[in-house]
Amino acid sequence: MLVCTGYFFPKNIVQTEGINTSSESLQMSSKSNYNNIDSVFSEKLNSYNAYGVYPQLYEPSLQATFYGVATLDSLGKLDQAKKTALINYIMSHYNESSGLFMDKYAYRYLDTDFTQIYYPLTSVLEVNSYAVLALDRLDALGLIDVNKMISFIWSCYNPVSSGFIGQPYSSDIDDFFKVSTADNTYYALKTLDLLMSNWNSYTQQKNELISYINSLQITDNSNWRFGGFINDLDPNFDSLPGFTEPYLFSSYYSIKSLQIFGMEGSININTFYLFLGGIYNSGADFFYSSPNQNRSNIVASAIGLDLSLLTGFALVDESTLTNFIYTHRNSLGIWDGSTAIQIHELLDTFQIVRSLSEAGKIGVLSFTDVEQIVDVIITYFGREQGFSLISIDYPTMTFLHTIVSSFDLYEKVSDLDLLEIYGLITEAYVYEDIILYNGFYSYSNFGVLWTPFRSFPIEFYSSGYKNFSEEIGYEMSHRATFEALDSLKKIFKLDDFGLDYDLTKLKDDILDTQFLNPSYPEQHGAFTYIYGYDTWLLDYLSKNIYFEYSYYAIKTLELLVEELNIGDITFLDFDIPALRSYIDNNLVETSEVLYFNPDYSNDIATIIENTYYMIYILKALDIYDLDDQKLMNLIYQNLDYGSIKNIYFSYKISELLELNIDFENELVNNLVQNIFSEDIKEFSPSEGEMVDQEVFLWICEMAQESQLTINVETQTSVALGGTLNITASVSNLIISYFERNLTLMFESIQLGSHKFNTTFDNHFFVEVTVPHNPNFYPTIYGKLVVYEGDINIKEMSITFNTFYHQKDYQDEIGGTITLSVLFLTIPGGVIIFTEVKSKKRMIRT
Repeated sequence: MLVCTGYFFPKNIVQTEGINTSSESLQMSSKSNYNNIDSVFSEKLNSYNAYGVYPQLYEPSLQATFYGVATLDSLGKLDQAKKTALINYIMSHYNESSGLFMDKYAYRYLDTDFTQIYYPLTSVLEVNSYAVLALDRLDALGLIDVNKMISFIWSCYNPVSSGFIGQPYSSDIDDFFKVSTADNTYYALKTLDLLMSNWNSYTQQKNELISYINSLQITDNSNWRFGGFINDLDPNFDSLPGFTEPYLFSSYYSIKSLQIFGMEGSININTFYLFLGGIYNSGADFFYSSPNQNRSNIVASAIGLDLSLLTGFALVDESTLTNFIYTHRNSLGIWDGSTAIQIHELLDTFQIVRSLSEAGKIGVLSFTDVEQIVDVIITYFGREQGFSLISIDYPTMTFLHTIVSSFDLYEKVSDLDLLEIYGLITEAYVYEDIILYNGFYSYSNFGVLWTPFRSFPIEFYSSGYKNFSEEIGYEMSHRATFEALDSLKKIFKLDDFGLDYDLTKLKDDILDTQFLNPSYPEQHGAFTYIYGYDTWLLDYLSKNIYFEYSYYAIKTLELLVEELNIGDITFLDFDIPALRSYIDNNLVETSEVLYFNPDYSNDIATIIENTYYMIYILKALDIYDLDDQKLMNLIYQNLDYGSIKNIYFSYKISELLELNIDFENELVNNLVQNIFSEDIKEFSPSEGEMVDQEVFLWICEMAQESQLTINVETQTSVALGGTLNITASVSNLIISYFERNLTLMFESIQLGSHKFNTTFDNHFFVEVTVPHNPNFYPTIYGKLVVYEGDINIKEMSITFNTFYHQKDYQDEIGGTITLSVLFLTIPGGVIIFTEVKSKKRMIRT
């Protein structure tokens, strides 16, 4: 439900005059914002020169932070990490009352819709294990309630099958949630073994666990999976999606779990040897991860080496296998997952270093090797706090669009490496020779052959319910397509792209993504995020309809119509009434406000964002007929000066509908200053949050395009024959210091035109003499006008009261002191009484 607070403001009232009591504070934050924006531009260019990439910052997580901490510790270099910051990051996700850790990945797990996909290695149990195991290596276990953590992990024990599931076991949860898995069991046992003094009180569970883990091994010699370990016992549940079971990873979790009990010898060792032999390529000296030879051979070789030494499997040449792992580091000095797919995730290096360490082979890395690996982990995966699963050299289309658009707004596009950006964008293009539709991947720099990330980063993998999570990112989307094409347009490369790829086919494919099955009335008329309307996908698509993608579909179609010069978007072959019906079905209107309900979120900033999308689409299709007054009420009642997203989309609505919303410039200026990170030169959505690089574009847009405000400081009246002193500054929502050539004039029919002088801090001042002439009594009328070159871009009216036949004095701060004189006649002379009145006013428009 939308929460409305504040006051009503009547429609079409523009505040042209008001008291300004903090011009100095406004000026200081505005100048600071100008400098901060400038520093972000410099940092983008400096980072590119240093790394050869424009660094993309991915979301940190407890999983990635454990990977980073564990890898640095295994390399003997944990002292090079910022331990205090890491501990603070981990503990920021801890709830003292429940004694549990939760992050976005854990909430995504709870939102799992098993009819869509299950994301592995991020269950609530595993996320808590990551936090505990990382804190242990950071010598900070004393910060948590150990007994509560032990109780929680045991609550995840499956009393029916044994093994551990990803959350507390209950008869009420989904059946697939009840399925024990090897990975959950491994992390549960690792954590319990750390926190408990011994297993004496859990002898029965220990025996059950040993039996359960051994049951995961395939011992049927007629089964092509013979000898390996599966990750779970349910044939209908893919608990390690993206790979074919059994494979080396589930075997690792199973055997390493048994090792905790000293029972690794309880497996059927001979059949496991057959499994290892089946995936060991002795001629090339590396392991595949499963019998179908999927492409994870570098990681699989490290795990295969570790398990071979642990179980006594005879390798043809141990040193050559070790050398294969050592010599297949990439140009950064870390590891890709395989020799076939050149993508590097933190998971890859973590698993390889862990296996080398547990196999006693970490010594193959020289001191220089270790330093290089450590530097990359900290630089490419490290954040202000915590680590991310994906490194900085995989730019998203959103990030590239942010860079190009912000540089374009400031006429700095030529400072960028345009050929590099063009290459990254075209690399991300998906065309019909590969699959049956055209569009863009959401990220780039993955090389010739695209493959999904094994760690399922939340930026691109968000399918599921939205009871806890509000992420809606995908690997490919209309948003990525628009941002890619708009970036190409701004770097003057869209024409070149159109010569190589069929933009008409792209247009048609986008039109085909409108969801038009009447059997799904709630989704009917909207656009999917990328996939065409196929019958076999209907159920999946119906669960992944979000209004944002309809907005970006329309934006992309507008861009393509212009590029192809084929008329107006309304003449394209799609069902406009169905889209309007979808909007109407999600439109909430009360007696006071109206807005678009995005359904997946109650966050007011997200509601305002989706309301902007609604307004834009209706106007683009020339069917806008909403109540502007109610939209104005929505904004005024829900303005949040602690959220830049709230401010930005409120501003966008105001500009699109010409509502002239009166924002508090000082509050916006202060917000922008407070959300800036001096360390990494980026902005956050609100103070205290992790940075979001797209915010920089929002701020640049408002800094360059929001309406100007003239802040004036002057007296309320002036004596005839006296001097009128006016001090002023020009600002907008973000800044008051401009590189633009702005001139401020005082123009009056009575007093003529007077140009303001400019101070070093971008203030303006002027002194105007008022003639001692009764024609100027009782009022002087004028206006302040801002010119950019010869163009009037802002003006405000201003009036002054005049008086005469009174004695004027100028006080030491430049205000006018008026002496009201009282004459009392007495015998022998006159006594004069004076009352000092000092008047000064500050107004703005």
